[in-house]
Parts: sequence; structure tokens; C-alpha cells
Amino acid sequence: MGRMTDAGSPATALVSGASGALGGAVTDAFLAAGLHVLGLDLAPAPRPGRPSYRHVLVDLRDEGAVESALRDGLDALPPLTHIASVAGGALPGEPAAAAADDLGSIDGDLFRRSIDANLTSQWLLTRGALRYLGDRVDIDRSITLTSSLNGLSAWGMPAYSAAKAGVHGLMYGLVDPLGRRGIRVNVVAPGTARTPRTEAIWAGSPGHFERLEAGTAVGRLATSAEVAEVYLALALRLRHVTGQILIVDGGQSVIHRSPAG
Repeated sequence: MGRMTDAGSPATALVSGASGALGGAVTDAFLAAGLHVLGLDLAPAPRPGRPSYRHVLVDLRDEGAVESALRDGLDALPPLTHIASVAGGALPGEPAAAAADDLGSIDGDLFRRSIDANLTSQWLLTRGALRYLGDRVDIDRSITLTSSLNGLSAWGMPAYSAAKAGVHGLMYGLVDPLGRRGIRVNVVAPGTARTPRTEAIWAGSPGHFERLEAGTAVGRLATSAEVAEVYLALALRLRHVTGQILIVDGGQSVIHRSPAG
């Protein structure tokens, strides 16, 4: 039997970026907790055929495509109660520019694409999903957006950092109006996690991850599963928490040794 809503019926969680390392870990955490999950991503499901899981291919920057994906994906699933907006990340050109200390190569096109990938896409997902969350204040519902340590500290990459800082403003703009509907809104701001995607992006910067590990209080980087537990807790356990940015970085933002140092 799947996890029930407060009203005693089965429930669904929506996870964007479900094919990535973090989105996949969040998906696994929700499924393990007994929820049905609708996963959205540009890439196919990495582990198809899982019980209670449905996957839809979609470009989250395309408003019409998002609305179609939600309509088709949520059809015949239990009521939507929780959203984890995970999709996004630094675009390949910007880390290379940061490593070379070449801000001039971050042109307007790259900047706009980063804003669309990391901020606009999260708004389009939220906007499209609101109608499915409903207005029953007797059922706990939540939206968790994804930022980054880059949106809070001086780690470089201005386009990515600006987009992630914008996620904080988006959350603050949603807390009050959605709170009146009984919907909680929070942000998870992960530090660095070593994943196939981040390894590929930083392949041209030898020793990058080792320098970042040295800049944590705990001496290691997070695993995707560790970060995923925060999304799960915000959705299912921390039911009086809204309007908060939860930093999950092993102390990177506190120690803040420069990754170039």
C-alpha cells in the first residue's frame, strides 16, 4: 500500500530532473516512502519499470510542453501532494570560463540560457502544477525548489549564481500566497556533489573536487542520497517549515576556502 494523504488516500510526488543523479535519488526516496512519483526530464527514465513510477520526457523551459506533460503524466495517478523541482545545473560553457577566469566568454546567450534552465523552468513547473495541488487545506502539500551554494556565496559562475539566487526570490514571492492555500514552499541549496554530470563539466580542471573537499567542514562532499533526504524531510516530516533555504553543503559555506586556493 502506498503512502496516504492526510485524508487517507494514496498520494503522488512530482520530481523534475528525475533522470539525473540528484533527481533520481529524490525519486528513489519518495518511492521508498510509499508515494507514487511522476518524473519529468529531457532524458529517459534511468530505471524504467519501477512500481508506482511514471516518467514523461519534457523540456521544462517550454511552457506548453510542461502543461502537456503534467496533464498527461498526472492522469490516473493519485492526487499530487508534493513537488521537488530538481532539474537544472551549470551549463557546460560557464564552468570552463570560470576555470580560465574568462568572464568575457559568458555572453548574453549563455546568461539567458542559464536563467531559463535554472530559474524560469522552476517557475513554469510550479505554475503548471498548482492546479493539481488543489486547495484542500486539510491535506499537507509542499513545493521544494532547488538552488545552490553558488546562489549564496562567492564561488564564481555569475550566470548560474544569479539564476540560483533568483530561486530564493521566487520562493519568497510564493510563501505568503501559497501559504494561504495551505501549501508550503522551501528551497534546498546543495553544495557540491560528485556526479557523472559534474565530473564531465569540470573534467578540464584537474583537482577540482579535491579542492572542494578541502573546503568543507566534514572533509568530504555530499552524496546525492544524502541531499535527497532533505527533500523527503521537507515534504513529509517538517510540516511546519515554509519560506526557508536549507543549505546542504557539509560546511562549505561556513569554512569557505576558495576552490582555487
